[in-house]
Amino acid sequence: SYALLPNISSLVAEGDLEGARKLISRANLLLGCMVLPAFGFVIATADDLVELIYTREYLGAAPLMQIYSLGQIATVFGASWLLWAFGFGRLAATIGAVSLLFSIALSILGLQLFGLAGAVAGTIAGLIVWEWWALIKVAKALGTSIAKLIPIDHTLKVAFVVAAGVLVAHIVSSGLDTSVFLRLVAKSSAFMTTVLLGIVLTKIHHAVIPLVRGASAPLGTH
Repeated sequence: SYALLPNISSLVAEGDLEGARKLISRANLLLGCMVLPAFGFVIATADDLVELIYTREYLGAAPLMQIYSLGQIATVFGASWLLWAFGFGRLAATIGAVSLLFSIALSILGLQLFGLAGAVAGTIAGLIVWEWWALIKVAKALGTSIAKLIPIDHTLKVAFVVAAGVLVAHIVSSGLDTSVFLRLVAKSSAFMTTVLLGIVLTKIHHAVIPLVRGASAPLGTH
């Protein structure tokens, strides 16, 4: 995202808002295809990762990791990193401070009501509000809608594939009675195989590969 920021800033400065919108949409497509599977992997393997690194005594941290990862998925397409390109730096600092206070308040409330899980959820809720406010602000500045900044069709396909990967990993590991390392290997293999197969079957790779290669073909040509 930040690597593309100078290009987006230049397009905005030149008045090429449509070019900026297309570049943001492409950036969001790449983000979705990389970040959603990464957080899905954490959700699928959280308990094994915690046990492997910190021993079974800390397995209570696994649900917190999963809640945090789910919350982060909701902020994948946040646009706080774009605010400065549109001259919203001072406003962004103000709203960011308010969002931080809001997040702290929600975390304290969540801690009192639901324990540590509530505290994590409160923190994530504040972050989601902040990122989606930024996305709405950027969309208005571009004179477009959020739907045109996020490749919805591809994103839904990736989300479905990642969810399937998490489910398959759970099914594979549910019948295993072996060491935590072998369970982690089995879960990882099942998750990655499902995700890669799903990406190929849904033909998401046709839209992603040209972007990785630096092609300028518009989205949706495949």
